[in-house]
Amino acid sequence: MMAIGTTHTVCGLWSKEYQSRETKLTANGIVYVALGLVILVHHTDADSVISGIWGVLGLMKGSEALNGALYRASQKEAFVALGLQAVIEVALGFLLLLDPSAVKHHVLLLGLELVAVGWQTLREAKQPKAETAVTQ
Repeated sequence: MMAIGTTHTVCGLWSKEYQSRETKLTANGIVYVALGLVILVHHTDADSVISGIWGVLGLMKGSEALNGALYRASQKEAFVALGLQAVIEVALGFLLLLDPSAVKHHVLLLGLELVAVGWQTLREAKQPKAETAVTQ
């Protein structure tokens, strides 16, 4: 979390994305660093702390995906894949909150996801702004 948070913060500061109200890379990066520090401080109970953090993050991501699916459905656009993503993310989020021991099964998957997001963030930060807008 500290690594991805540092990456997000540096990339956000470097690209000055915080100057746009719609972006949140820098702010999320700072929060991830803080969460990483909490995990380090509570290392004896790290499984429960990580499970709670990732559970809440999963619910937030699932909520964003659900919002996107509902919007697409209202616009008569394809929404099933995004809706399925929302259901999976919300279900995993609740599972992590309700059963902290489940975190052991999710650490690898969620860790790989954080690495992929960090890699994508770095890749997007290197692209010129006009090219980034076209790919999104």
